[in-house]
Amino acid sequence: MVRAFTLTLGQLGDRAIVGVLVKSLLITLILCVALGFALGYGVQYGADRWIDRSYQDSTYQALAGIVRAIALVLVVFFGFRLIAVPVIGFF
Repeated sequence: MVRAFTLTLGQLGDRAIVGVLVKSLLITLILCVALGFALGYGVQYGADRWIDRSYQDSTYQALAGIVRAIALVLVVFFGFRLIAVPVIGFF
């Protein structure tokens, strides 16, 4: 098992392997961030429709920004593997 790991580390210098790794990581991160923003704005849209318009002041906007940031972090943290596996499958 150690031999297989050292052979794998030796292949990281290969240009084709690095290309696939970089492409898959970039596409995965872009999809995670896009999904996080979509989820955050969806939460804000739902909150706009649910909360009375008279309560929409700076505190509400700050709270919506915090919820949006939390949604982005959760999507990137939990959804990375779910998105990365199909992206790597394309390569």
